[in-house]
Amino acid sequence: MLQNLAAHEFPDIQHRGVFILASMMSADKEVACRIVNSNLMEVLMAVSKLEEPERKASAKLAEQALKQAEEWSLIRSVAPM
Repeated sequence: MLQNLAAHEFPDIQHRGVFILASMMSADKEVACRIVNSNLMEVLMAVSKLEEPERKASAKLAEQALKQAEEWSLIRSVAPM
């Protein structure tokens, strides 16, 4: 269900889904670990790269969620090429 929200075609609904995921990632390391080890991680990575103006808020939240995973030491940051 969260995957469908975070990847939704309507920007407002997508934003709500990514907001929920970002909140979950920030709230608890174990929950964040489960998200990282699921398909939701791929969705967050894809959303973080969106450049459409109406999706910038979702992209920013996805970046925050990924940064939290990095702070929990669940992922490592890879320098852009």
